[in-house]
Amino acid sequence: MKKTHAVAPVSSARMRKQRRGVVLKTMLGICFMFPVLIAFLFSFLPNNKLLGLPTLQTFFDYFTFENYRWVFKNIPIFKYVTNSLEMCLIVIVFQSITACLAAYAFAFFKFKGKDVIFQIILIAMMVPGEVCIICNFLTVRDMGLVNTMMGLTIVSLVSCNSIFMMRQSYLSLPGELREATLMDGCGEVRYMFQFAIPLSIPTIASLAITTFISVFNAYLWPLLVSRSPEHYTVQIGMALLVDHEVPTYGRQLAGAVLCMIIPIIFFVIFQSYMVKGLTKGAVKG
Repeated sequence: MKKTHAVAPVSSARMRKQRRGVVLKTMLGICFMFPVLIAFLFSFLPNNKLLGLPTLQTFFDYFTFENYRWVFKNIPIFKYVTNSLEMCLIVIVFQSITACLAAYAFAFFKFKGKDVIFQIILIAMMVPGEVCIICNFLTVRDMGLVNTMMGLTIVSLVSCNSIFMMRQSYLSLPGELREATLMDGCGEVRYMFQFAIPLSIPTIASLAITTFISVFNAYLWPLLVSRSPEHYTVQIGMALLVDHEVPTYGRQLAGAVLCMIIPIIFFVIFQSYMVKGLTKGAVKG
């Protein structure tokens, strides 16, 4: 009986703590989602009603799809989305390949200058991309890649952050596994493709998600490289909705909602992989 009475308060305290955690997370979630919800609701209102202070009654009285109809009619949104998805696919594939190969070398191989090169990679991670954007643009222009898909993606094919994360993931694998496989006659290449990379799938998936969101939402670099509507990404295309003479807030909100749909769906589906990947390399390294 004493044992039962001792466990009960601990269990109830733990449940109260869990409930408080759920309430806090729910409130934070509502705060973060509130601007998105407001943008979604106001995108269904006429522009003249948005110039005042819309209310819930205004939303039900003047609900319309006109803003979305105008966007689909006047902006080739599907072409821009296709360009963005193609750009994301190329970057994710190349970043995954280069990160897996380079990280394996930094994790397991011994070669001259290894520590110095890895320190340079860590330093490069701290440099904002905007610092190098003029130099990158001049290089891409001299290579004749302006207004091409290669020009849009070439500066993102290799990522220092991806190499670092994959290295940490490799180092978190049991060292005994590699030693045993190599003693059994398994070469480095076979071990990498049959053991290291499959066991690091959560990290690869996490990097793919973060890369997708970053590339899909990119604005400055596509704005510099794209010179014709055929190569516009979705962010550049939606910027065409901004009219500096006559405010068109309803159309802009409709475009913003369309831009958010794909990244949100992608993140919601694969968020579990993102958490696993970010915590996997924290074991050792």
